[in-house]
Amino acid sequence: NLERHCAEEYPAQTEPVRFLYVGRLMKEKGIEELLYAAKAMKQEYPDVIFELVGYYEDDYKSIIEQYEKEGIVTLTGYQKIMHPYYQKAWAVLMPSYHEGMSNVLLEAASTGRALITTYIPGCKEAVDEGINGYLCKVKSAKSLYRKMHKFIELTKKEREEMGKNGRRKMQAQFDKDKVVEKTVETILS
Repeated sequence: NLERHCAEEYPAQTEPVRFLYVGRLMKEKGIEELLYAAKAMKQEYPDVIFELVGYYEDDYKSIIEQYEKEGIVTLTGYQKIMHPYYQKAWAVLMPSYHEGMSNVLLEAASTGRALITTYIPGCKEAVDEGINGYLCKVKSAKSLYRKMHKFIELTKKEREEMGKNGRRKMQAQFDKDKVVEKTVETILS
């Protein structure tokens, strides 16, 4: 929905880079790879922020709490209204092992945010490599880290352009009104 998830200005250059993860914190969503990459990234860039929006399975309770205590991640918990979180983010992470078409990626790109996700069906369709985000290997913490590092090394202007490209992609390929119109047209023909 391009109206609900309207394009937003990128955060000010003076604010630290904020990576956002939205979803359940579980193995199949790539949370282990994300935690590894976040820890490595914080060692190199101590000011970077990793915000996790969602809830965790009991398997991850102790490690998430430990990472919060160490200042590696911030767990926000489940949120019904996501737009303000996309608005504060510089890039949205989705290191999932398998996915239907990811609404999180479509909403984030619609808001004008870069995407870093795995090269799997349901995620790769939202990203044009190097244009509006980056695709990493599934189940590879090192690949995820390299793509996050590549993003963080971009200039502010390059990051903003990546976000704008995502918005344009959503307008051209995923606009809800166009998709519904095309679906009805196909059914009636």
